[in-house]
Amino acid sequence: MPTPRIGQRGNKDHQSPVVHNLNAFKAYEMRLKGHSYAEIAKKLDVSVSQANSYIKEGLEVIKEECSEKVEEMRRLELERLDAILLAHWPNRSLPRHADIILKLQERRAKLAGLDIPQTDLNDAATALRDFMGAAAANLGFAPTPTEPEESEESRS
Repeated sequence: MPTPRIGQRGNKDHQSPVVHNLNAFKAYEMRLKGHSYAEIAKKLDVSVSQANSYIKEGLEVIKEECSEKVEEMRRLELERLDAILLAHWPNRSLPRHADIILKLQERRAKLAGLDIPQTDLNDAATALRDFMGAAAANLGFAPTPTEPEESEESRS
């Protein structure tokens, strides 16, 4: 059996990095255009699983690039907030400047991921309450109402 050349089906382990990256780029581009994995594999003369791997690699590269850009944007925004904070800090005893400083600190905490969004806390509290209610019911305890029930007298 003749030895397959670089880039031919069956010899993917011996592809040059340039050919490999080019195929990964082509596969990702084709997938974005709506081609199936089988079509991509046929066009690139590789297996369907290799076409899938190429596309995953493309997604990973984009994910890394986006992540780097997000971190760079976050760093720049934090630097801007710090500059504004420094400008207002000398006048922090004045109400207007104190208010600006507090707003800057809130924004900074959100950007740095220090604040948990309130909706997440509410969802967690609801999930915990539901779990505890179900556990109490399983143990035979009467559920505790979350809101006081109205009596007959208060309805009239």
